[in-house]
Amino acid sequence: GVPVNPPVPDNSGGGGLPAATDGTGAVGQTQKAAQPVRTQSEDAVVQNQQHTPLFEHKLTMDWGISDTYYDRRQLQLSGFLALDAIFLGNINLGETKSHQVMADLDTRYGLTDRISVDVDVPYIYRHSNFIVGGAGGAANTVSDASANSSDIGDVNFGLYYEILKETNSLPDLVGSLRVKAPTGSSPFGIKLQQVDADNTNLVAPTKLPTGTGFWNITAGLSVLKTYDPVVLFGSVSYTYNIARSFSDISSVIGQTEPATVKIGDVVQFGGGVALAFSDKDSASISYTMALEPESQTKAPGGTYSKVPGSETTAAALTFGLNHVVNKHLTINGSVSVGLTPDTPNFVIGVRFPYTF
Repeated sequence: GVPVNPPVPDNSGGGGLPAATDGTGAVGQTQKAAQPVRTQSEDAVVQNQQHTPLFEHKLTMDWGISDTYYDRRQLQLSGFLALDAIFLGNINLGETKSHQVMADLDTRYGLTDRISVDVDVPYIYRHSNFIVGGAGGAANTVSDASANSSDIGDVNFGLYYEILKETNSLPDLVGSLRVKAPTGSSPFGIKLQQVDADNTNLVAPTKLPTGTGFWNITAGLSVLKTYDPVVLFGSVSYTYNIARSFSDISSVIGQTEPATVKIGDVVQFGGGVALAFSDKDSASISYTMALEPESQTKAPGGTYSKVPGSETTAAALTFGLNHVVNKHLTINGSVSVGLTPDTPNFVIGVRFPYTF
């Protein structure tokens, strides 16, 4: 009935926290005891939600593939109102269906027990189908056109710092700084052409972009707290998009329009909860919203003017499943459902982080 190891005295400082964290002697043992013990599935949630390696690991190779589907319909009116009640002209229904398949490799390396870096390299395949009525001058006759593109996407780099390590009373707090480079093909200057000679309403791009065309910097903060078997998490971030000059932003064939473009800076926030229902399996649900103000353009020597209709509000609900295969490999699956017109209809993805 006598313990083999006597209890370690509490050498804590203010607030009951250990006075030192060197991991040796009584003080280090006290801090270790104060940190909650996570299951393997809870560790997978931490790694997936904070997008960082577990800091005690040195190298993680995270490969993933996702399919993003977008379907939008738009009523097109070409004419005028007579007597404020009767519309004279053409009424057409336009529809765009788009699939974007992205495969990426995110390589993460833990420099210390609090600092890690990563680089994410995506490759994107896009297919879009454009359907518009008005073929042969009849509103009920439609014609369509398709476009495909595949290329590298925008490569991004990240730096993570663990501000607070989770204890029984404090959450895990991680700050991040990410930089995205415009390595993908730009959407500006892509020309629209008439595809069907019998339908002047149907115009389609000659190719599809795989990048945004801009450098941006994102500063973020994520928080996570474990209440076994529940994990609560949340995050907030601010993305600054750097203005860039383009030699041509016009979509009209034979027309060149140089301009400087500044897209709106994005504020994103969200949160969710994960439930570990076994040592190796967990499920999660989260909500994310991103707010982006109107974009602006400026002709050479001119002043900025807003782009009408460019303000967006994107919100999505994401459901995830995590399975720990072994101490090295984890499988993370997710389904994201768009809640606003500015959000894709759905995104289905699966990731395979492997930790060495």
